[in-house]
Amino acid sequence: MKRFAMLLAVLTLVVGAAVAQNGAFAPYATAGVGIQSAAVSTVDKTNPNYTVGGGLESSTKYLLLDAHTTFNTANNAVTGQGYTFDTQAAGYLKVFNHFLGGAGVDSTVNSVDLKSKGVNSFQGVHPFVGAGYQTSKFRVIATYLLPGKDAVTNERIGNVNAEVFVTKHIRAIGGILLDSNVPEKTRQMTVGATAGIKIVL
Repeated sequence: MKRFAMLLAVLTLVVGAAVAQNGAFAPYATAGVGIQSAAVSTVDKTNPNYTVGGGLESSTKYLLLDAHTTFNTANNAVTGQGYTFDTQAAGYLKVFNHFLGGAGVDSTVNSVDLKSKGVNSFQGVHPFVGAGYQTSKFRVIATYLLPGKDAVTNERIGNVNAEVFVTKHIRAIGGILLDSNVPEKTRQMTVGATAGIKIVL
């Protein structure tokens, strides 16, 4: 399944880049704020997690391609500290003009401070699969990260992200994160939510 997702993502991105017309790729910037629970068994929350990022998007009749990087100020739900750099590339096929299906690759580096290396940081690389629905007014995509290279034991991550097209260049964005892992023999789940703005140039 992991190899299939990787192959599908690569093929979609390569084919999409080949058929996209000049000007089809639009750069964008994002900014937002979010919060996560430390675990479902507690009511503790991390400090607000502020995010900034940027990327490239191409939306044609048959394909949606996206690549972006996001910087999070405090995305560690267990310790309430740290920084996260997340880079993601994905390709989705459009079916019947509205339905989306595809895959991609996600790479994350977490650290307790911007200068930390080695034992104070960890990296996760995952292929993922996704499906969604799009109209001229909004887009919703759900993704599930498949097992990959991890420092967290048996981590499973699911996301649901939405965009509302306010104007040609401005979108309201939001998402829900479900993160399940086994840090000490017992599986726990963290839940997060984000909201922000996306400016497409």
